[in-house]
Parts: sequence; C-alpha cells; structure tokens
Amino acid sequence: MSKFFDPGSEGSGSRSLFDMFVKLTVDQPTIIQILEPTVTKEKNIIWRHYIPQALRKSGQRGIPIVCPGKDVCPVCQKNATLPDRKHPDFIPSQKRVVVNVLDLSPVKECELCHTKNTGKECTYCGYNLTEVAATPTNEIKLLERGTTLFAQLAVLEETQMVPYDPDDSRNDPEEYNDSAPGDMVPAGITRFPITIVLTKSGDDTIITPVPGAPNDLDWRDYQDKLLDPKASYIILNADEIRHLLGGGSLSEVMKARNAASQETTNEKVQVESQSAV
Repeated sequence: MSKFFDPGSEGSGSRSLFDMFVKLTVDQPTIIQILEPTVTKEKNIIWRHYIPQALRKSGQRGIPIVCPGKDVCPVCQKNATLPDRKHPDFIPSQKRVVVNVLDLSPVKECELCHTKNTGKECTYCGYNLTEVAATPTNEIKLLERGTTLFAQLAVLEETQMVPYDPDDSRNDPEEYNDSAPGDMVPAGITRFPITIVLTKSGDDTIITPVPGAPNDLDWRDYQDKLLDPKASYIILNADEIRHLLGGGSLSEVMKARNAASQETTNEKVQVESQSAV
C-alpha cells in the first residue's frame, strides 16, 4: 500500500475562498471522505507563517499567511539573519497538508433564503430550522491541517480492513498481488468516511479522527471536479508581506490590490478607446 502521508514530504472559482475549506469546530463533529488516495510532496503541502504584528479586523493582532517561497519571502529572509530560532523576532514556518474531501457533514438548508446551517436557526435570516431535516453537505472542499492529523489518518489507512475483491475496480492489482479473494486487506484512505472531532483540554485543542464503515463511494468519480490546492489561497507578494510585518492589515493589502487592478483596467480601456479613434 502506498502511504497516505509521507512524514518526509516537503514542500477560484465562483465559490468564495472561505467556503472552499472544511471548517472544523468544537461545537459539532465534521464528517468527510477523502478523495485523493495519496498526498504528494508538491501538490498537497503548503508552508505558513503567523505574522504577529499584522492587524485583524477585530482590532487584534496576528494573521497566518502562505509562504510565497524562501527566495522571495521577507519572513524567511529575516529568519536567515537571526542567530537562532529562539530569537524573539524569529517567525517559524508551519507545514500544512491540503487534501480534497467530500464534506458529508449534516446541514439544514433554510427554506426561505437557502442558506446552509448547522444550528436550530438560520444564521442569515433567523428562520426556525427545528422541523427541517438535515442532509449531507455533499460538496467537494479542501481540508487543511497540520501533520498531526495526517499522521493519524495514515494509521487509519492501514488499520481499516476489508475483504479483498479482485473484481472491485477501485483496487490497484499491484497493491494486492499477494492477496487472495476474501483476504482481509487495508481499505485505503478513500474507502470510508471519517468523523473529525475537536475537543478542548485547557488551552489545547485535541483533534481525533474516527473512521466509519467502508462504503461504495469511488474517489475516481470526482477527479474532474477536484479543487487545486495551490490556486485556493491568496498568495501575498514580498511588499505586501512587509506591510503586514510593519503592522498593516490584510484588508489594506486587498484594497491596494483592487485599486491597482482598477487602474490597470482603466488604462487598458483608455488605450483601446484611443486605438479605435
């Protein structure tokens, strides 16, 4: 069996970025089924920095950003000039794994505004959802988490067993070339739903993946619909990151981007108009 998580790994459409990611909360378990049989080094790994100086909308400080690469990242370049990782100005890199999943968490769709909710009232219009039946979300999303969760999932990949069926097209014959029909073999990470439970223990949040029974879902049916992890993040350039390091906000960065984009559009329209004369 190929390993789902390799501990040695390095390295939008119409939906909003916020809606493209699975939201894990302490209030309610999240149910997902993974749609990628392996996590590759290049495609599914991102690195993050937490910028403590950056201003948030709430007025508090500190936001995470995706590292644009050691060669251009001001955080990485600053770290390289410091004597060691214990220096107060050192900002560590956080390795994150991103994988496509089918979100199976139960939601209630508001009968008035069609907003999907997990509570007893619609978060948008306040409609009472007590009598509304919950159904699986059934949306492809991205699950991003640290290496701890994916190390746990690697264990589940090998411990969830099913009888080997050589006629099941989801099986890779090369992975089971020593198995006879009916032998108990690892199901593989895409073959069963996983309930992700978050619990609080003091200041720590403990994450626990609980496997469900293997089912008939075929991850290959979703391959042409998968999201591109690398294209699902806002990647800041060096100047924008320096702005955050200086105490600026992400909203200021995005306003500047929008203004520059609008200015470019206006210049293009002006040139086209002059050419048409």
